[in-house]
Amino acid sequence: MLIDPHIQSTSYLVKQLPTLTVFIDLEFKIIHASDKWLFTFGENSNSIFGQSLFEVFPNLSKKWKTIITECFKGKSNPMGVQKYRNLQQIEKWYEWSNTCWYDENENIIGAIIQINDITDAIESEMELEKTKVQLRQQSEISKTGRWEYDILNDEIIWCDITKLIHEVSQDYVPRLDTSIEFYKEGYSRNAISMAIFEAQEKGTPWSLKLQIITATGKEKWVLAAGKPLYEKKKLIGFTGTFQDIDEQVLPIWKQKRMKSFLEH
Repeated sequence: MLIDPHIQSTSYLVKQLPTLTVFIDLEFKIIHASDKWLFTFGENSNSIFGQSLFEVFPNLSKKWKTIITECFKGKSNPMGVQKYRNLQQIEKWYEWSNTCWYDENENIIGAIIQINDITDAIESEMELEKTKVQLRQQSEISKTGRWEYDILNDEIIWCDITKLIHEVSQDYVPRLDTSIEFYKEGYSRNAISMAIFEAQEKGTPWSLKLQIITATGKEKWVLAAGKPLYEKKKLIGFTGTFQDIDEQVLPIWKQKRMKSFLEH
């Protein structure tokens, strides 16, 4: 049987595509595939053409069949991400997308599926998430929270640990003035107010051992640290850390008070 020259020409053009591309008909059968697609997935062209996409890739998400069926009706939707282990047993991540395949009369005769290798992006994201988890664990162990103040929007943000140290609820919304009021009246409140003023006027960072009164009325020693943030030499806010050091400071503080009492 003679091969339709149009199909032969189309197949030749698809083979040269620089992207991972496969054409399937309305029965999900593979009709064309780029050489890059065949090389990437280690497939033999003689064996895959005419087979269902879901036979060649049995581990594909079942919901993708529904998405491709919608594509056959003229509705192209994102398919998602699929993990794949190549012939060298190296794990790769691919993002699949689809678009309608039309003939010369604008009839939909199948779907064109393109696949992008997003392994580097996925691995970077996973590494970032791993780092975040490690930092969160270290933060919980050291009882150290973070905070940030945006001058333009007059908005201060406390992380979960900072809220925990202040003994407020997780939905608590802090403000700069009320944040300062948590510091014990007298030396601690004066010291933090002066530190913020110096940072604003001179760009001086601070790190101070101070006392706060938590939302439940408990006195607590903290290490309050901060520094100004600039953008194009303009002050845009402050950022810093907030550490609960009560367990370290309190015994020393009590010893000093006892020593002072005995000396007098």
